[in-house]
Amino acid sequence: MPEIVIKKDGSKEPFDEDKVRRSLTRVNLPKEKQEEILSLIQKNLPQVVTTKKLFQYIFSLLKKPEKIKYNLKKAIFLLGPAGYPFEHFIAHLLRKDGFETKTNVFLQGKCVTHEIDVLAIKESQYFIEAKFHQREGKKNDIKTVLYIYGRAIDLFDKYQFIPWIFTNTKFTQEAIKFALCRNIKLTSWNFPEDESLSVLIEKLKCYPITILTSLNQRDFQILIKNDIILIEDLLKKDPRFLFKILARKDVEEILEEAKLLIQ
Repeated sequence: MPEIVIKKDGSKEPFDEDKVRRSLTRVNLPKEKQEEILSLIQKNLPQVVTTKKLFQYIFSLLKKPEKIKYNLKKAIFLLGPAGYPFEHFIAHLLRKDGFETKTNVFLQGKCVTHEIDVLAIKESQYFIEAKFHQREGKKNDIKTVLYIYGRAIDLFDKYQFIPWIFTNTKFTQEAIKFALCRNIKLTSWNFPEDESLSVLIEKLKCYPITILTSLNQRDFQILIKNDIILIEDLLKKDPRFLFKILARKDVEEILEEAKLLIQ
C-alpha cells in the first residue's frame, strides 16, 4: 500500500486518497469505480511510489473515454515546446468564459514598449502573461511575479489593466503571497482551487487537441500551424480539409474520439 509519493521535482508527500478521488471525479468516474481503483492501488503498489508510476497505473485501469480526460495535464504539456500555442489556448479558454481577447499585443508604457501575450476584457481589463514550462516540476517563483509587477507599474499611467499570470505548472507560496498582496491574479494547474486551469478546462469543456490519443506529435504541429488548437476547432472543420492536411485515412475515427469529450 502506498504511503509516500515522490513528485516530479523530487520532493515527497504522503499518499492522499482524496487527491486520487478528485482526479477520478474530474473524469466523471462513479464513486464505486473510484473505490475499486483505490483498493487496487492499495493492494498492488509499493509503499513508496513516483507520481509517474501512480498515474500510469491508474491510467491502465480506465476505459478509453476516461483515459482521454485523465490525460489532460499531459496534453497541456504537449502544446509545447514553444509557448505560442499555450498563449492562444488561454485566449480561447477565456473567450469561452465570456471575455473579449487579443493575443500578441504591443503596448507603450511610460518607459518602454511591452509585448502582451493576451489582453482580456470582461468587466475589468487584464494583461496576461502566459508562462509555459515543459518540465512539470518547474515552479514559478517570486521573480516571475515581480517581473509582471514591474511591467504593470510601467503601464499603469496609461492603462488600468490588472496583471494576470497563467501557467501550466505551479507557483511558489512566496509568489502567491506577493501576488495576493499586490492584486496580481494567478492561475496555475491547481490554483486557485475553485478556478484553477484544470477546473476551467473541465467546466468550459475547452480541451486542447493534444488530449486526443489518436493523434501524434506531427499531427499536433500541423493542426496548431493551421490555428486548430481546441477540440472544438477540430470539430468545426470539414473532414476533407483535415484529410488533406493530415494525410490520414482515419480522420472520421479521430473526430469520433473528439466527440466523446464534449458530449
